[in-house]
Amino acid sequence: MLHRLLQALVILGAALAATPGRAADAVPLSSSEADLVHFAFASQLGSGIYSVDGRTLQIYRLPFSWRIAEPKDGRPGLRLRLPATIGLFDFEAGDLVEEGIPDQLDTLSIGLGVELDFPVGERWHIVPYGEAGRAWRVGDGDDYATYSASLHARAEYPMTSARWRLQAGLLWAGIEDLYGRRGDFARVEAGAESRWTLGFDIAGETADAGVYLVAEWYIDPPEEPVITRSLTSDASAQQFEVGVTLGTEPPARLWRIPLPRIGVAWRFGSDLSVFRIVFGSAF
Repeated sequence: MLHRLLQALVILGAALAATPGRAADAVPLSSSEADLVHFAFASQLGSGIYSVDGRTLQIYRLPFSWRIAEPKDGRPGLRLRLPATIGLFDFEAGDLVEEGIPDQLDTLSIGLGVELDFPVGERWHIVPYGEAGRAWRVGDGDDYATYSASLHARAEYPMTSARWRLQAGLLWAGIEDLYGRRGDFARVEAGAESRWTLGFDIAGETADAGVYLVAEWYIDPPEEPVITRSLTSDASAQQFEVGVTLGTEPPARLWRIPLPRIGVAWRFGSDLSVFRIVFGSAF
């Protein structure tokens, strides 16, 4: 099952990378943007096609999560998250024909996170989250401890033909290597999404589509020595993302595991243009 999932992800990623005109947009990023896509930050940055140390890296984030308890009688809701990412260096569409699906990953990360859900009024929720994990570059000996914390305000507004989701908050993420060198970043983010039902079912659940817009402001980009800068220019502080997703409500399940939403998105900013694959909720 895992091999089939990897096969589907790689084919989709290779197709995006091979689309005319996109390769030049997606990679390489300028050195300043590369400061924001160190592979150890993949859990926070999401799936995409990035440049790391001059090499193309396809990252796929698998956002596994389980709702443990709903908010009730003054107690917060509780969700357990197990985000995992896999990465492949320099993989192109032609490699599928010549070499087939790769049998080894180039990067891997896994984390364990706890999310609390505090209702505020009828629509809004305050959602604090903490996560710790590990990231590896397979074969090179790179090994990083990863950690992050966030605080968001979320709201849902059901309407006759669509359902709106709003979110705003702050994220901080850090990494530390085996030598004690550290890198971190902090960003303010806000997003809006509209979802509407499609009139058919997927795995017994109602299918829906969504379109969203996310705005992010990096108030504290990563710095040396963990993230090496080849130029002294500042990283792009403002970034935006627009995308579309497909899923079900409630999420369909496979072997009791909730299946994530899937979609495509375009992330852009000053000297930045990246197409990425979306797994899970847009935000």
